[in-house]
Amino acid sequence: MKPPLVALSALAAAVALSTAIAPPTLAQSRFVPGAFEDPVARQLYTDAYDRWHALDTTVASYTALIRQRVAGALRTPLRDRVMYSNEHAVRTWWRRGARPVTMVLGNRTRYPGRDFLLRWDEADRLDAMPYAEPFSPGDDHLLFGWNREDEVGPPGADGRALVHPLSHGADQAYRFRSGDTITVSFPDGRLVRAVALQFIPYRAGAFLLTGTLWIDPVSGVLIRAVYRPSVEMDFMHDVDDPGTPGANLALRLMPGVFKPVNLRLNSVFVDYALWEFEHWLPHRARFEVVATAGVLKGKLTVDVSYEIESFTSVSEDPAAATGHDEAADSAFVAALLAQAGDGYELTDQSVARGKDTRFIVPKDRRLLEMSPELPPPIWEDAPHFATIGEAEDLAGTLAQVPVASYSRTPWAFRYGWGSPEMIRYNRVEGLAAGLEFDAVLGGPHKLLTSASFGLADGKVKARIGLERSTELRRLTVGGFHELRSTDAEAGHFGIGNSLTALVIGRDEGEYYRATGFDMTWRPSEGERESFVLRAYGERQEAVETRAGFAFFEAFDDEWNFAPNLEADEVDEAGTEVTIRSWWGEEPNWVQAGVEWYGQVARNRSSVGDGEAGVAANFLRSSAVARARIPFAGDEWTGWRLGVEAAAGTTWGDAPAQRAWFLGSAATLRGYEPSVMGGSTFMRGRVEVARVFEGVGGSVFYDVGWAGERGEFDRDDLLSAAGLGLTVLDGLVRADIANGLRGPEKRFRFYLYADAIL
Repeated sequence: MKPPLVALSALAAAVALSTAIAPPTLAQSRFVPGAFEDPVARQLYTDAYDRWHALDTTVASYTALIRQRVAGALRTPLRDRVMYSNEHAVRTWWRRGARPVTMVLGNRTRYPGRDFLLRWDEADRLDAMPYAEPFSPGDDHLLFGWNREDEVGPPGADGRALVHPLSHGADQAYRFRSGDTITVSFPDGRLVRAVALQFIPYRAGAFLLTGTLWIDPVSGVLIRAVYRPSVEMDFMHDVDDPGTPGANLALRLMPGVFKPVNLRLNSVFVDYALWEFEHWLPHRARFEVVATAGVLKGKLTVDVSYEIESFTSVSEDPAAATGHDEAADSAFVAALLAQAGDGYELTDQSVARGKDTRFIVPKDRRLLEMSPELPPPIWEDAPHFATIGEAEDLAGTLAQVPVASYSRTPWAFRYGWGSPEMIRYNRVEGLAAGLEFDAVLGGPHKLLTSASFGLADGKVKARIGLERSTELRRLTVGGFHELRSTDAEAGHFGIGNSLTALVIGRDEGEYYRATGFDMTWRPSEGERESFVLRAYGERQEAVETRAGFAFFEAFDDEWNFAPNLEADEVDEAGTEVTIRSWWGEEPNWVQAGVEWYGQVARNRSSVGDGEAGVAANFLRSSAVARARIPFAGDEWTGWRLGVEAAAGTTWGDAPAQRAWFLGSAATLRGYEPSVMGGSTFMRGRVEVARVFEGVGGSVFYDVGWAGERGEFDRDDLLSAAGLGLTVLDGLVRADIANGLRGPEKRFRFYLYADAIL
């Protein structure tokens, strides 16, 4: 089994084609008759198949400037936190029969702790440069250094090889149909017409692709492609390799909180350019993958650009067809070194995965980070690369490709730490444990079920839903009987609040029970949850504090959790909308985000024995604005300023559980939970952090008020100050806060995740 980055690289390599011209054929017996939905698809596929299987022997040599940008981020509800980024530029000389020579022009790598390692000579400025061997005409690895035999195979090769849509026997695994005609423009201004050829596997699988190839109908050459695996990859089921028992054992011994381990490749985009009206060589490529390991979710994006600087055909250099001996290769390298000057050297350092590439690098490695050839970070549009909008538009074409069916029903069963919030502790349920069962019903439809049981309240909570998921959105319809928090975004069922409730006896949530049905519309799996639209009808009921244990209060017979909110019993129907946006990713830049929530509903209270009471309408709305501002230092060492402001109000007669509450890590630190509440709230916070390689300390100040609209008085404002420990740019936070005025002002400890800083 190859490591995850290798598998991802193989996916991005799977659709490249060689460039030797082969005459088209219309032979009907060469492929499975049912593989083509129309005659145009058959002709396009036949021409492309012949072209791909004819190795290109007409290219003698070329020189290319290759630039690559990579970013890896941890994904959280608030924002994506970039944990690794790299930009590098190399100049490569490729000649048929000779070992490639690559001059490293620039390399800039950033991750927490890198400066510390460089300072102690524990890292080199060439480390972590994700460069692969240059493109070799006739191979099918495009930019990432993997040949056809390494990762791409015919159907059923070994159960773990990608099935290339143009490989031998692929017509038994895929069906094809033609699509729209597009005009592709190239950097030199030329326009080429291409016809779309969609390919869909007969049966979905992690190693079967789905997507669109754009093919020149005249020559059969692949001009552009966008694709992805037909399903996400589950490491425990899809990458369990008998030949690597150590890796398999590591997966099995991994703590349940980090399971399951899934890879979802959102899209791969590859593009080619026509050189001298005859030879198609790589131009650019981009792919994005989302990896999930239990409660953790990360995103990896790779962007590559090829700029061909010189080109020689075999007709111009006949000697290239016979190859070069080692003496000629060494002489060529010596000439390049002489041309580069005394500041460069030939290195045997393992710079890339390519085993046969020789590297020329600066003796002073510090020059690598100052090279003018370095591209900007991946979140900026730049010449020679696909724009962010273009990549999103091309990825959107995947939504037009039909979804493959399954030969058997894929299912997943999780329990314990296998999913967030399935093990939790709060003052209503006490210790609660849950399980989940999901099953694909066919095409884009999936059955989602979950259940949990609380030891203290002795109640079973459950949810069942039917989800339809496409590349653009997810629509879920379901029924539920569950415990709810009055603030769904505060994470009261998460590990932070569960630990503080279990250890020190402070539960920040206010809870009620809801039974009913809903319909939810949100972005597709793997995308940020930038919007959520929910329509619902439900009965809401009060719940009581049932748990009575906390470690720090274990010997206090009179201690108990604070009483829970006395929720109103109502039947309620309504709609909720949440819209989120975050701008900026690079740790050294200003980042900002906004979030808006709106709810409109109608409810009817119950006055006893199920008798309906008076109906009432209400509308709620709130908004939050946040900013993270670096003002000194660099990416992972320096000073940061964080600010947050929020306000909300309610119009109409809302039940008690629809009030706004302050007094938690997410709203107002330093006070008892729900210290203030009412139909209106306003709050703010400001903090300054000093960070050293991803770990730092902060000082902060919170202020807030909640009550009835029109009754605000400045004297009622509550404020608090404190100190915090921040890890990985606020991914994990631990705070000590003290209320400065008002009731119950004393020091309190908080442990939570996903903070501004």
